[in-house]
Amino acid sequence: PFERSQRLVDGAFIGALMADDSGDGTKHDDKDAEGAMIAEAAGRIRRVPMRNVSLAMLGASPRDTNYNADSAYALGEACGLGGTDFFISHSWSDCPRQKFAQLCAVSLMFWQKHKRQPTFWLDKCCIDQSEIERDLRCLPVFVQSCSELLILCGDSYSTRLWCVWELYIHFAMAGDQA
Repeated sequence: PFERSQRLVDGAFIGALMADDSGDGTKHDDKDAEGAMIAEAAGRIRRVPMRNVSLAMLGASPRDTNYNADSAYALGEACGLGGTDFFISHSWSDCPRQKFAQLCAVSLMFWQKHKRQPTFWLDKCCIDQSEIERDLRCLPVFVQSCSELLILCGDSYSTRLWCVWELYIHFAMAGDQA
């Protein structure tokens, strides 16, 4: 419990830095900013159960013209901080079949251990595209709130800035826990 709450505070610190766009040079109280960031993230975090994840979903990029953001978002569900098993870090440019196979293998191992399907933070189901900036500010808290980081690594993964950013958040804030 203490480790998770400290991870959330650490994530909130990064999120608060990202959100501080006042530009007026005013000194803000870090504790207030961190608390506000955690509260905002707690109200915005979502997860998607494995039963809602499909190969087709992993193949459709949010940049595709036929992508329906509302349908993807509807596959997710609200949850509290700490209520998601895995944060999925991946590149939309990588092979959806390989990513889905990795996800199925992890899900099977999770089922064998916990006797339930896992839940995931998956960007297209968990980021509200109509308020993308708000959700992206909360990203550090979302990463830290999930029990584990799941990297679906393909050929383009290490070249994607968002993927590197997610790894940075996880490993910089995890300390000895990584």
